[in-house]
Amino acid sequence: MLLRLIFGGQKVLEDDDSAEEEEERVRRKVLSVAQDIVYCTSGGKKWTPKHVCTLHQATQSKDLVRLFHKAGHCLSYEQVLQVDTSLAEFTLTTLDGETGAVIPPNMVEFHPLYTCDNIDILDETLDGKNTFHATQMAAWQRGGTAVNPDNALKRLQPSTKCP
Repeated sequence: MLLRLIFGGQKVLEDDDSAEEEEERVRRKVLSVAQDIVYCTSGGKKWTPKHVCTLHQATQSKDLVRLFHKAGHCLSYEQVLQVDTSLAEFTLTTLDGETGAVIPPNMVEFHPLYTCDNIDILDETLDGKNTFHATQMAAWQRGGTAVNPDNALKRLQPSTKCP
């Protein structure tokens, strides 16, 4: 509440439904600072979603990750590689040996539903060259007693085998 009051001012205390955009802006700032507090008070031992950021995936820049790490906004480059390796190893454990499909750990073998889409890009060419055709499929479920996916991800530990 204190951080909301600091970033939102007195408007936060008033009931005003018309300021949803402002409330979302304040919420993002509060969440960012709160995650910085958790990360700093734990001495960098408690990683938060902000610090296990996707900066490296978005930019592929080692230097940018190192710059943000020095400012305290994300993990070190080596830690980012450890997290990436852990996620890749976890994904490989969910790989079906027969089909090669990745099966999410929270998928229950009870009435899965499938959605497919055909992707065609530049398919109207005279020679058929430089076109792209793919089919994408997603499996999903409604309700049921699926396993909480967060439990599986909470058990992930940074990998010691990094590239």
